Amino acid sequence: MTRSRHRARLSSGVAALLTAATVLTGCGSAQAGGSGTGGAAAAPARHGAANAITDVPGIRVGQYNRVGGGYATGTSVVWAPDGAVGSAYIGGGWPGTINSDVLQPGKKDQRLDAAVLSGGSFFGLEAYGGVMEWLRGHRHGLVVGPTPDQVDPLVAQAIVFDLARGGRFTAHPDQTFGTKAIEAARTGPVAQGNVGAGTGTISSAKQEVGPRLKGGVGTASTVLDGGVTVGAVAAVNAIGTPVDAGTCALRGTGQNVGNEFAGYRPPSEQDCAALNARTAAAGGAPPSSRSAPASHPNTTISVVATDAKLSREQAHELARTLNDGYTDVLRPFNSVDDGDSVFAMSTDKVAISDEQFRQLLAAARGLSGRVVAHAMLDATSTPFAPSYCDALPSACVK
Repeated sequence: MTRSRHRARLSSGVAALLTAATVLTGCGSAQAGGSGTGGAAAAPARHGAANAITDVPGIRVGQYNRVGGGYATGTSVVWAPDGAVGSAYIGGGWPGTINSDVLQPGKKDQRLDAAVLSGGSFFGLEAYGGVMEWLRGHRHGLVVGPTPDQVDPLVAQAIVFDLARGGRFTAHPDQTFGTKAIEAARTGPVAQGNVGAGTGTISSAKQEVGPRLKGGVGTASTVLDGGVTVGAVAAVNAIGTPVDAGTCALRGTGQNVGNEFAGYRPPSEQDCAALNARTAAAGGAPPSSRSAPASHPNTTISVVATDAKLSREQAHELARTLNDGYTDVLRPFNSVDDGDSVFAMSTDKVAISDEQFRQLLAAARGLSGRVVAHAMLDATSTPFAPSYCDALPSACVK
């Protein structure tokens, strides 16, 4: 078995076209959903109890961040105690990953124990060691020796650039961050916004693209007919903007499921004009600009998980579909200056048909916008970047 620590190359794969999923628009009401496009009415779309990746049976999330004392960064870990069928899709041209190669179709089919999302740029890859040591100490991983303590876990990691964004340039996650994050891994609600890998993140890293706003961690889930669950978590640190060109609306809120964005409404024209003016005064341009960003490392890194039984190839397609969904809400996305990376995990519990797999992919594409919107709406302002809600207060009901 080999381990790769590398900058993966920009993938040139083009995602297959998917049957469009019915999505909800606006804020909706509790338990509300849409209907199908022809034929019998579809069941209302719904999310899991926590509306988080942890709604997927067999998935836990832990996060650790440090703010103050020169630090403004953190680490998030998605852990599958029983292992998962895993894969990875690397869509950006400037990624920092560990073990994304071994997760590609055609490679050795070892189960994935955990996926790590972390700040710190390439320095933040140190968090991987803390997760590995913790898993070995708790006897999680592939047994490779004559005794059960001789395990070799498979852990994947991706990083975001957050150096000197409120902290010292030299203050980054190390093994301690990885250890503390996986120690905190639980089921149930997942903290969002300025936590874990989202502690030091931003959107619109170059203001030529749109207003620089605080990013963060976001998560959401969807429960399909038949009970299959799919969920995702992301650290949004995009070079692109999730803010609509003309209205300053947050794009992902249009994929609303149930009542999840009840506190959001499109911002007023006055708030939008004021934000555009501040952006222009800061040397950037309003979000209607489509200027190409200058070279700068930025990334949206994610994990998508499901309890559906998937092959390695299907898991890879699931990861690619989540990636492709981000193109609907983050513009630009998958540029040569992005490190966009997605890990997929199947806890392998529920057999599905080909049609159900197509439904799973459609739901995953819808998750992309929802996790971005949750990350932006739950973020809080820092000295480095204002939050969406502080920049556009009419959009957020307190």
